[in-house]
Amino acid sequence: MPRIVDHDARRGELVAAALRVITTEGFAAASVRRVAHEAGCSAGALRHYFPRQDSLVAAVLDEITRAAAARLIPRILALRAADRGEVVDTACALLEELMPLDEARATEWAVWSALIDPPSVPGHLERWRSAGWAGTRHHCRSVVRQLADPVPGPSGDSAVEVPGAEEVLASTLVLTPLPDPVAERRAAGLHAVVDGLSVQLVTHADDVSPGDARAALRQVVSDLAAAPPA
Repeated sequence: MPRIVDHDARRGELVAAALRVITTEGFAAASVRRVAHEAGCSAGALRHYFPRQDSLVAAVLDEITRAAAARLIPRILALRAADRGEVVDTACALLEELMPLDEARATEWAVWSALIDPPSVPGHLERWRSAGWAGTRHHCRSVVRQLADPVPGPSGDSAVEVPGAEEVLASTLVLTPLPDPVAERRAAGLHAVVDGLSVQLVTHADDVSPGDARAALRQVVSDLAAAPPA
């Protein structure tokens, strides 16, 4: 009898192999041949699922974007519904999803970090560098806005469909700064804290633990909540 192949499972294995290559060697290394070697198959077998490198990379970005969105959506809805007694907790919970505090988030962060070095990133991925920055800034703006006026609003539908990579990319093109310049500067400062703690978690793991990072973030968020209106 011919061997039955679970194509979805095999495709997932190939995406996982590409993800390992990208997080350890960068996007430029994620060629069809290199990923096929990592996956333990021939280049021809990989091309059956992903004919070109860009289709393989797109699948990786879609995978990590969906995983992150599935975690972020409930946090976003909780922040929108938070009252004054809940807003610091819900704000921290949202921002922590953007930081490499566990293995899954560390893997996602490594992928986004691989986009930082322009010479090693294929040209068609440059838009993702901007999208990653814009997405984090958007969440920081949402936190600053809610901290300033923590009036519970509608939480929305928790069963909302998780968007894919292209949908997320498109959504970042329409994001705008906060109208108040003081509030926007606070969002920029919060963004710098999230990024700075993330870098320290990866580069100085012996000195900065996940608990340390959470505590530092909570202090900053608490200070913003207590700040005078912008």
